[in-house]
Amino acid sequence: MLLTLYLPRRTAPPYQTVVYFPPGNGMHKAKSDEVDARWADFVLKSGRAFAFPVYAGTYERSDALASDKPDSTIFWRDHVIMWGKDLRRAMDYLETRTDIDTARFAFYGLSFGGRVGAQMLASNRASKPRCCRSPALRWRRNVLRPTRSTICRASLHRF
Repeated sequence: MLLTLYLPRRTAPPYQTVVYFPPGNGMHKAKSDEVDARWADFVLKSGRAFAFPVYAGTYERSDALASDKPDSTIFWRDHVIMWGKDLRRAMDYLETRTDIDTARFAFYGLSFGGRVGAQMLASNRASKPRCCRSPALRWRRNVLRPTRSTICRASLHRF
C-alpha cells in the first residue's frame, strides 16, 4: 500500500496526525501527486502531520471502479471492505513510527471521502480517532446504513 506522509517543519515530534480520505475524483486521476496540496497545507501549518494513503480503486491503485456512487453490487461491497483494511493498515503503520503521537489521530475526508471514511472509522475498533471532519454525510438506502451506536463508536471528539 502506498502512503505519503507530510511532516510539519516547525513542530517537534511526536506529531498529532490527520489521516486523509480523498473525494471521488481520486478514482479518475492516475497519480496521487496530482492532488491539490491545499488540502494538506492548513494541517501542516497547524503543526500536525498529514497522512495520505492511496486507497483501493484510487490513483495508482485504480481499477474498474468507475463511480463514487454507492450501489448494491458485490464489487462495491468489496471496495468498502478494502477501504476499511487500507485505513487500518495506514494507522497500523503510523503507530509504528516513533515521531507520531499514537494517542492523537484525526480524520479528514472530503465529499465522498467524508461519506465513506466515516463508515471506515465507525468499524475501526483498533484505533479510534479523537477528531473527525467529514463533510457530505449522505446515506443511501442500498448501502451500509449507520445506526446511532455505529456513529458514536467513531469517537468524534476534538483533540
